[in-house]
Amino acid sequence: MNYLGFFLLIAVITIAYIVTRTAANSNKHTEQKTKEFFSRESEANTVRRADISGLPYISIPFDTLPLSKVSETEHPELVKQLQNLSDAKILNLSMYTNTDLKMMYGPANLEDLSVCDDNYTTLIRTLDAMGDALINANQSDAAIVILEYAISIDSDITRTYMNLGKLYQESGNEESFRNLIKKSRTITSLSGKTIPSLLYSIKSDKK
Repeated sequence: MNYLGFFLLIAVITIAYIVTRTAANSNKHTEQKTKEFFSRESEANTVRRADISGLPYISIPFDTLPLSKVSETEHPELVKQLQNLSDAKILNLSMYTNTDLKMMYGPANLEDLSVCDDNYTTLIRTLDAMGDALINANQSDAAIVILEYAISIDSDITRTYMNLGKLYQESGNEESFRNLIKKSRTITSLSGKTIPSLLYSIKSDKK
């Protein structure tokens, strides 16, 4: 075997060893994570029911939202959708997994908490749609009120941030725009990784 062939063989063996070790370490890490998950899940399933009556439920400020303006848009049905949540319990629990919720409040509360979180999702999606409808109806001031409320309850919908950012830029409200960027940096969901840069692009486009 010549020197070139020898070195190629050594290289192949080395690469094969590295790949094998990497795969083994990865499998070991995955197995450990799986064991930890099932251990925590098992523990969570034994937690006793907690009192959830004092959680920070969201109360929709119907009196301060410009719903009459929404009724005049091409999507008046959005007002009804919002009103359907008037008696609903609403919680933003998007930062927690089901296991987290069971650990904190007990598995007996999981179904009720899931409903509360679903109601929150419906709420922020409805508000986002309202803001967009108002913008299309040239009702910028009303749109700002709706979208600012959505942001105040921690909506992470990209369009909500983008529409509000554009309205701030159009009105020259730089302070509110800067605060919106700061707020976007606190988003814990996946959209939080892109929204700040998208907002900066609005400012760049204006220049």
